[in-house]
Amino acid sequence: MKYILTLALILIAYVGFAQNPPIEILQINAKWNQHNNVLLDKMPKNYRGYIIKVKYALLEEQGPGFKKSFAGKPLPIVVLRIGGQTKYQWSADLSFRLKLGAHDVLGTIDKVTGLK
Repeated sequence: MKYILTLALILIAYVGFAQNPPIEILQINAKWNQHNNVLLDKMPKNYRGYIIKVKYALLEEQGPGFKKSFAGKPLPIVVLRIGGQTKYQWSADLSFRLKLGAHDVLGTIDKVTGLK
């Protein structure tokens, strides 16, 4: 009985730690540039075993440290974070437009995670 209980606990611990890290896609934009938002509404919530969360932040509503780190950069900016670490970043050109689709983000996720 002890053997079965120990085996069950090890199996539960393994399943709990063997999950893929969460993926977060953060879009940063300014109020005056909201008409140039990147449409990421077609992003799947689950992709090849990864849970994807899409978040949106307005630069004016953030703290001074956050604002300073993105000062002088053309907006919008889309940041790909896997497991809490920034892995890739897309930035607009001088027209303040970013041509990026869900297929581009998914392709980058495949490359960064080594799925392709």
